Formats: sequence, structure tokens, C-alpha cells
Amino acid sequence: MDPAADPWPSAGARAAAARDVPPPPRPLLELELELPNGETLHLFAAHWKSKRGGERATAGYRRAGAEILRRRIAELLRDDATVDVVIAGDLNETGEVGQGVAAHIGAIPRAAPAVPGSYHYHGSWKAIDHVLLSAGLAHPHGVFYAGGLQVATDGLLTAAGAPRAMRAGGASNHLPVVVELRLGDAAAAAAPAR
Repeated sequence: MDPAADPWPSAGARAAAARDVPPPPRPLLELELELPNGETLHLFAAHWKSKRGGERATAGYRRAGAEILRRRIAELLRDDATVDVVIAGDLNETGEVGQGVAAHIGAIPRAAPAVPGSYHYHGSWKAIDHVLLSAGLAHPHGVFYAGGLQVATDGLLTAAGAPRAMRAGGASNHLPVVVELRLGDAAAAAAPAR
């Protein structure tokens, strides 16, 4: 790909799965982006097993997904203690599994979103869709967290305030979770305008 046409070229992508982590979880997608300042941003997309079938019966799948992610983050941290990592996805967890992954990467705290969750099920909101950011993204060098965990709602809610179901013209039963990342001063000067 022509670097002039793509200011943030991908350095590579891979799917990670482990057969030694019972029960076998869904694969984890990793994308490495080369930043204009030469640094690499590691993006992970995760979709862990839902609680359909029972929370207790399915918890092992979510723990296994967290273990695969933990192992990969540990590899990255061994190579670079200041590695920039973004983990995003439907972790199907509000509790300790997601918090454990956040603690492992030294995730930076973010403000709570304006709505009580990203998923509405049987009349209650759940915050099961996450964007976790490594501690390095708190500093304005390379790429950094510019603020605001948001759950996008524009045009996505019914009159009753729940996500618009797919069968009613909606896109998903989950609302998008958004954070803003920006290039730091040194990197911004080298980046083409968008």
C-alpha cells in the first residue's frame, strides 16, 4: 500500500487463540498500526462468550478469553514496558474479568458514560462493551487518549430509551462505545491532515 495514501499503515494483523486454555474461547483479533512518529499502536478486538446458557456455565469461556489477552499483553510488555494498547469489544462482563484485564495493562481511568450502559436487556442496562487503554496512552506523545468514554446514542434509541433493535431498523442490540485518541505534538506535525 502507498504510505502517502494511508497515513497509518498496518504493521500486521493476527488472530490469537489458545488450545491450552479450557474451554476454548473465541479468537482475539490484533491489529498493529504504525504511527507517523514510528511508534506502534496495538489494537485488540474481543468478543467474549455471552452469558446465554447461564452466567456460571459460561464464565470459563470469558476467563479463557481474558487469559489469551493477558498472555499477549504480557508478551508486548516484556518487549516494551510503555507499549500503547487499546482493547475494545463486547466482553460480556461488567465485573472482575474485565477489571482484571484493565489492571493487567494498567488501564487509565475514564469518566463514566452519559447513559448507564451499552446493552439493554430485559429492561436493564449493562456496561458489557468496553474500551480499555494502556497507561501509556495517558501521556501526549505519539498517540494519546484525548478524553471521553461515550456511548453513542444519536438515532439509535427508541422513544422508550432502549437501543433500536435490528428488526426495527437498528444496527445492533449494543450501542457503540467511543473514545477519542489524538496524535501528540511531535507526531501531529509529521502526520498528514485528515
